[in-house]
Amino acid sequence: MKNIKITSAKMLANWAISGVYPEYKQINIIRQGSGYTQQDLVSMNAFIDAVRARCDEYEAEIESADDPGSIVIDYSDIQP
Repeated sequence: MKNIKITSAKMLANWAISGVYPEYKQINIIRQGSGYTQQDLVSMNAFIDAVRARCDEYEAEIESADDPGSIVIDYSDIQP
């Protein structure tokens, strides 16, 4: 059950990131193409880091939980 919940946390983190920054947009921002700037890169990195940090917190919480199924995974409050 814990492995499934951890996988779910990771998948939801991936969806949260790719929902705001799909792969093509990440590449354009990294390369600063299509009018993107250094500030766009800073903002994207901060968002991705925040989602990943939250995912790490969820993983630790799941690992130590008696009932990992009761943990609600939500990244919706993290904004770019």
